[in-house]
Amino acid sequence: MARVRVAAADRTQIEATVDRRDPSAVEVVLDPRKDGRYLALMFHWREQERSYGASVWIEPLASPHEVLPFQGPGFGEAVDAAADWFDGTDYHGRDGTWAARTLRELAANIPLR
Repeated sequence: MARVRVAAADRTQIEATVDRRDPSAVEVVLDPRKDGRYLALMFHWREQERSYGASVWIEPLASPHEVLPFQGPGFGEAVDAAADWFDGTDYHGRDGTWAARTLRELAANIPLR
């Protein structure tokens, strides 16, 4: 699991993580919080559709809060689509623009595949 220090939307220092232990999925936790909530994305390969999808969680062990409106064969395209979806939004009281910027920063600095 890769860990990267980033500044959260409120400027506090947090540690984003990228987990690639499952060969058919990549979990990116952008905003872990001590209260048990977080902002996490799961990029998962759908074998039957031969495409990637992405889901968003704000609490661990819950159903996804959003299944993003993207499905495509390229992992990089899935990451870009997720960043575009977050950009300019206020998602559950969290800065979506920050999430988009952080996701793009992670993708540029550590290989998410």
